[in-house]
Amino acid sequence: MSKRARLLRAFILLCTLAFMTYFALFERFFPLEVPEAIRGHGDHNLHMLAFFCLTVILLPGFRSVIGPLLFAVFVALALEVLQIWLPDRGANLDDLLASLGGIALGFVMVFAIRSVFQRFQQSLR
Repeated sequence: MSKRARLLRAFILLCTLAFMTYFALFERFFPLEVPEAIRGHGDHNLHMLAFFCLTVILLPGFRSVIGPLLFAVFVALALEVLQIWLPDRGANLDDLLASLGGIALGFVMVFAIRSVFQRFQQSLR
Protein backbone atom coordinates (compact mmCIF):
# COMPACT_ATOMS: atom_id res chain seq x y z
CA MET A 1 0.00 0.00 0.00
CA SER A 2 1.43 3.37 -0.97
CA LYS A 3 2.06 6.13 1.55
CA ARG A 4 -0.75 8.20 0.07
CA ALA A 5 -3.21 5.31 0.36
CA ARG A 6 -2.17 4.68 3.98
CA LEU A 7 -2.68 8.36 4.84
CA LEU A 8 -6.10 8.39 3.19
CA ARG A 9 -7.08 5.22 5.05
CA ALA A 10 -5.87 6.69 8.35
CA PHE A 11 -7.85 9.89 7.68
CA ILE A 12 -11.04 7.94 6.89
CA LEU A 13 -10.53 5.81 10.01
CA LEU A 14 -10.07 8.87 12.23
CA CYS A 15 -13.16 10.55 10.75
CA THR A 16 -15.18 7.38 11.33
CA LEU A 17 -14.00 7.14 14.94
CA ALA A 18 -14.74 10.82 15.54
CA PHE A 19 -18.23 10.46 14.03
CA MET A 20 -18.98 7.34 16.08
CA THR A 21 -17.70 8.88 19.31
CA TYR A 22 -19.62 12.11 18.85
CA PHE A 23 -22.95 10.44 18.17
CA ALA A 24 -22.43 7.74 20.80
CA LEU A 25 -21.83 10.33 23.50
CA PHE A 26 -24.06 13.18 22.30
CA GLU A 27 -26.98 11.46 20.56
CA ARG A 28 -29.37 14.33 21.25
CA PHE A 29 -27.35 16.52 18.86
CA PHE A 30 -27.91 14.13 15.94
CA PRO A 31 -29.14 16.42 13.14
CA LEU A 32 -31.50 13.90 11.50
CA GLU A 33 -34.44 11.97 12.85
CA VAL A 34 -33.71 8.33 11.97
CA PRO A 35 -36.91 6.32 11.35
CA GLU A 36 -37.60 3.47 13.78
CA ALA A 37 -37.52 0.95 10.91
CA ILE A 38 -33.85 1.82 10.27
CA ARG A 39 -32.89 2.44 13.88
CA GLY A 40 -34.34 -0.82 15.13
CA HIS A 41 -35.13 -1.42 18.77
CA GLY A 42 -33.40 1.45 20.52
CA ASP A 43 -30.47 2.16 18.27
CA HIS A 44 -29.09 -1.34 17.78
CA ASN A 45 -29.08 -1.20 13.98
CA LEU A 46 -27.08 2.02 14.13
CA HIS A 47 -24.57 0.36 16.46
CA MET A 48 -24.23 -2.56 14.08
CA LEU A 49 -23.85 -0.28 11.07
CA ALA A 50 -21.25 1.94 12.73
CA PHE A 51 -19.07 -0.95 13.91
CA PHE A 52 -19.52 -2.80 10.63
CA CYS A 53 -18.14 0.27 8.83
CA LEU A 54 -15.32 0.64 11.35
CA THR A 55 -14.30 -2.99 10.85
CA VAL A 56 -14.47 -2.80 7.06
CA ILE A 57 -12.28 0.32 7.10
CA LEU A 58 -9.89 -1.03 9.74
CA LEU A 59 -9.28 -4.60 8.64
CA PRO A 60 -7.90 -4.39 5.08
CA GLY A 61 -4.15 -4.04 5.02
CA PHE A 62 -3.58 -6.13 8.15
CA ARG A 63 -2.32 -9.68 7.85
CA SER A 64 -3.25 -10.53 11.43
CA VAL A 65 -6.79 -10.04 12.67
CA ILE A 66 -5.90 -9.86 16.38
CA GLY A 67 -4.88 -6.19 16.41
CA PRO A 68 -7.89 -4.83 14.49
CA LEU A 69 -10.25 -7.11 16.42
CA LEU A 70 -8.93 -5.96 19.80
CA PHE A 71 -9.03 -2.32 18.71
CA ALA A 72 -12.66 -2.53 17.49
CA VAL A 73 -13.75 -4.33 20.68
CA PHE A 74 -11.86 -1.74 22.77
CA VAL A 75 -13.68 1.11 20.99
CA ALA A 76 -17.07 -0.59 21.57
CA LEU A 77 -16.31 -1.12 25.26
CA ALA A 78 -14.86 2.36 25.72
CA LEU A 79 -17.91 4.06 24.22
CA GLU A 80 -20.28 2.11 26.44
CA VAL A 81 -18.18 2.78 29.56
CA LEU A 82 -17.97 6.49 28.75
CA GLN A 83 -21.75 6.64 28.57
CA ILE A 84 -21.97 5.66 32.25
CA TRP A 85 -20.78 9.12 33.26
CA LEU A 86 -22.93 11.15 30.89
CA PRO A 87 -26.18 12.50 32.33
CA ASP A 88 -28.36 11.90 29.22
CA ARG A 89 -26.80 8.56 28.28
CA GLY A 90 -26.42 5.17 29.86
CA ALA A 91 -24.39 2.07 29.20
CA ASN A 92 -26.43 -0.79 27.83
CA LEU A 93 -25.43 -4.43 27.36
CA ASP A 94 -27.74 -4.70 24.33
CA ASP A 95 -25.90 -1.82 22.65
CA LEU A 96 -22.55 -3.48 23.34
CA LEU A 97 -23.81 -6.76 21.88
CA ALA A 98 -25.10 -4.93 18.79
CA SER A 99 -21.69 -3.27 18.40
CA LEU A 100 -19.94 -6.63 18.70
CA GLY A 101 -22.39 -8.06 16.15
CA GLY A 102 -21.44 -5.28 13.73
CA ILE A 103 -17.76 -6.11 14.27
CA ALA A 104 -18.47 -9.79 13.57
CA LEU A 105 -20.43 -8.98 10.41
CA GLY A 106 -17.61 -6.72 9.23
CA PHE A 107 -15.05 -9.49 9.74
CA VAL A 108 -17.23 -12.01 7.89
CA MET A 109 -17.72 -9.58 4.99
CA VAL A 110 -14.02 -8.73 4.68
CA PHE A 111 -12.96 -12.36 4.85
CA ALA A 112 -15.57 -13.39 2.28
CA ILE A 113 -14.37 -10.68 -0.10
CA ARG A 114 -10.72 -11.65 0.52
CA SER A 115 -11.53 -15.28 -0.19
CA VAL A 116 -13.31 -14.48 -3.46
CA PHE A 117 -10.51 -12.14 -4.51
CA GLN A 118 -7.82 -14.75 -3.75
CA ARG A 119 -9.70 -17.43 -5.70
CA PHE A 120 -10.05 -15.04 -8.62
CA GLN A 121 -6.32 -14.27 -8.55
CA GLN A 122 -5.48 -17.98 -8.43
CA SER A 123 -7.75 -18.69 -11.39
CA LEU A 124 -5.86 -16.11 -13.44
CA ARG A 125 -2.55 -17.89 -12.90
